[in-house]
Amino acid sequence: MPETKPLPGAVAADILLYTRKENREIAHRFLAAISPYISGEILLVFDERFTLDRLHLVIRGTPRFKSDGSVVFPGESAGQAQAEGGATEVK
Repeated sequence: MPETKPLPGAVAADILLYTRKENREIAHRFLAAISPYISGEILLVFDERFTLDRLHLVIRGTPRFKSDGSVVFPGESAGQAQAEGGATEVK
């Protein structure tokens, strides 16, 4: 697995998802699937060193748990949950 180093501008992201650009649609579907359970600032990083069959999820920060059991990572943009697979993309 390629080493995943922090990217410029990525420091504030609580959740990073690394994959190849060809996996863009499946990455957004994956983020939409987990969105009922986890929220925070999400950064989708396209990295050609990964194989087509790999998504690499990195979760950082200190989580908070809501009464329904879902997890919130309150990075610098606390309260701004990404939903329906939304993420900031880095190409």
